[in-house]
Amino acid sequence: MASHQFLKILYLLFITCATFYYFYLRRTPSTKELSYFRRPASSWTINKRSNQVKGTKLILAWGSFQHTNGFGYGKDTFKKKCGSDRCELIADMRRLSEVDSVVFYVHGIISSKIIPYDIKVTQLEQAPGYPVRLNNEQIFVFFHIEPPTKNRRIPLTHLNDYFNLTMSYLFNTDNDIIWRYSLTNVGKILDYDDQVKLVKAKTKLVAWVVSNCQKPHSIRNRYVKLLSKHIPVDIYGKCATPCNDSWPSMDCFRNIEKQYKFYLAFENSLCVDYITEKAYRTLAMYMVPVVLNGGDNDKLLPPYSYIDVSHFRSPRHLADYLKRLDSNDEEYMEYFEWKKHYKPKRGQKHPFCRLCDILHNKDYKYKTYFKPAQYWNESKYCKTTAEEDLLFGEV
Repeated sequence: MASHQFLKILYLLFITCATFYYFYLRRTPSTKELSYFRRPASSWTINKRSNQVKGTKLILAWGSFQHTNGFGYGKDTFKKKCGSDRCELIADMRRLSEVDSVVFYVHGIISSKIIPYDIKVTQLEQAPGYPVRLNNEQIFVFFHIEPPTKNRRIPLTHLNDYFNLTMSYLFNTDNDIIWRYSLTNVGKILDYDDQVKLVKAKTKLVAWVVSNCQKPHSIRNRYVKLLSKHIPVDIYGKCATPCNDSWPSMDCFRNIEKQYKFYLAFENSLCVDYITEKAYRTLAMYMVPVVLNGGDNDKLLPPYSYIDVSHFRSPRHLADYLKRLDSNDEEYMEYFEWKKHYKPKRGQKHPFCRLCDILHNKDYKYKTYFKPAQYWNESKYCKTTAEEDLLFGEV
């Protein structure tokens, strides 16, 4: 009996060890295997993908990722937004080994301290929180929608040769997928009499909503300080007057619209192609955006719909122009004429739709020697302090 009991225990022990070996040791990459897969993109090529393009592509949004831009997660969202359910977007990092692509929101991961600012490792893949490439077919996407000026504390050189695609707001041939804001809604179109009533009801001149209170010497803060010497500028948001406790909701901006003629759509950095929702949100209302950015406004915004700070010799000259419009309703209302004729662009593919198409294209030419520090370069794309100072002119 004792011998039979011993054999039973021995058998159970064998089954336990075999199960542990199969489900843990066998199915978990060894240190050697992980070292093999921790290779830069330049050390392997993505080819022979013809047998991989069919079926659903699984896309992982890695890290502090909140910029799905209303796209949503799952497979059905691709059906609704892209017309096809060939891809699925997930946020479960535990499924890394299953995915076909990882969208790496660089600024979000660094700013959320998943990867510390003071990292000293020579390769970013050695850092905690960095997604390790678990098979040589996985496509890593460098995603960034903040300007290069936000990279000053981010060691982009650690990202060399690890990404195969780029997704950003840049309009150039180096960028695979363009991610940008656009004007999709011009708001309710008022007839002339209603416009007159709305304009007559406005009792204030310039409003500005700002959330970043940490940079008093930024270009936009410096410009507003000088502008306010010549005309009143009312500031709302975290840094100043609360906006009916609803900031930054649309209710806040609707309340501002009722009172103010102009809104300062000032970006925090003056970099090529960098225009955020500030200008587009204002264009959907009956306020005139005063824009300060590094983008090509003539290309991206409707003609005669905005006032460009760079077209004036100084804040004083801009103030004089705004006061002139304030005293002439007919001239002011000309800034809303575009609404009658402008047709918002519809059918523009969401960046994730574009990514899905690329993943299903076996002939797409992926990057293998991608250097983010060269691609996302402040000196290449952003105005220097000396160039910014030219906007102040004679003060």
